[in-house]
Amino acid sequence: MVSLLVRHMDANSVDLHGLTALFITQSLEMVELLISAGIDVNLQNQDGMNAFLYHCWRIPSQETPQILSLLKENGVDIDVVDSRRCTALYLAVTTNNEPAVKWLVENDCVPNVNRVCGLAIPRDMEFGGEYCGEHYTVFMKACEMWEAGDDEIIKLLLSIPGIDLETKNFRGHDYTIFTFANEGLVDLIFECHVELGLVSP
Repeated sequence: MVSLLVRHMDANSVDLHGLTALFITQSLEMVELLISAGIDVNLQNQDGMNAFLYHCWRIPSQETPQILSLLKENGVDIDVVDSRRCTALYLAVTTNNEPAVKWLVENDCVPNVNRVCGLAIPRDMEFGGEYCGEHYTVFMKACEMWEAGDDEIIKLLLSIPGIDLETKNFRGHDYTIFTFANEGLVDLIFECHVELGLVSP
């Protein structure tokens, strides 16, 4: 019944937020049906996300890794950024979507890993002409999101060749802004460096 409906529907129809069924479903079978019905895998919503970015950002399902693989196999643009210049990896980190982070790292889908994501928006002069808005690297965001015992995303990011922990945002901050008075995070980062052979124990 579902396959019959999909064959006779406009697969690219969108809701009020610009989302197609490909964004909304968390069923691998439904993704397969939508792709077979000719859905545009690169259609972007009003926030500049395509289905790949959206599935990296949303709360994961058990089939998230397989969905990401299927989208990639069918020509989705994995390098696209949303309207805030956020990459798939950054969006996955913002929601602690560990399955997506793991898939992205293991499949070498981490272009621009040192990109500073988010928008730096000038405030009114009454605020001193400062900037507001999030403006972090992926690793900075992971450090902000980290909670004790939730170590896997930090470990995955540190395993990426070429990740630069010294990259700074427009305020001149790097990831260490989130390690002040946070000994658990400092210990974790040091342990990861030892495991990777970057420093001596």
